[in-house]
Amino acid sequence: MKPAYQLFMSMLAAVFLLAGCASFEFDSGEKVAKLHKDMPYSEVVSLLGEPESTKVEQGRLKAIWSLHVAWKGMVPHNLEFNEKTRRLISWKANDEEFQNSQDQVSNLNAEPVVTPTVAVPKSQVTTIKHAQWSDALLGRELEQSSSSKNRSAKKTMFLCRNGDYKTSSANGGPSGTWLASGPASAGLLTLRGNSGSVQKYKVKASKNTLLLNGAKWMIGKDSGC
Repeated sequence: MKPAYQLFMSMLAAVFLLAGCASFEFDSGEKVAKLHKDMPYSEVVSLLGEPESTKVEQGRLKAIWSLHVAWKGMVPHNLEFNEKTRRLISWKANDEEFQNSQDQVSNLNAEPVVTPTVAVPKSQVTTIKHAQWSDALLGRELEQSSSSKNRSAKKTMFLCRNGDYKTSSANGGPSGTWLASGPASAGLLTLRGNSGSVQKYKVKASKNTLLLNGAKWMIGKDSGC
């Protein structure tokens, strides 16, 4: 049976598909509305970027794009083109594949206890009986977005591999060190700010998002730190 972090990263690969040719773009799924029948392949690439994969089958060029849908995640979209004319024939979101990736999140609850590997300052290392969340969040970038009629806002949290964290928003944000513990069903994320503040979040994987004290966050690409 795979360790919890491997299963979680498999889910990320299936849902977010951030590796490969395509680069991450928030709400890129909205661009699907601009597609139309007989649209040239080159114009589709200009609109959506390079596809994750392509193959030719029975006279059709089949391509897969991973597009970000707000509050849902990276959803695979299947597009088919005429192989000779390279013009668009059909397109649709692959909801079945997306749902399969979400089912893997639920399977985290059945994973066995594994040895914690999260890197944090020695002064903050405590006994962690369950390491699922410490592995799953290690090195990840979390995003929270909100919008109203007149404005929209986005907050980003970077959980670095060396145990540091930093946040960014329109007005900046605090930084410090982080520690995660607990199984998927009862995780805890602790942020210790450089100013001495301590914030604790109950962590839970919902159907389509990550919940921190009940607030929805998207799990994005590697934090790069």
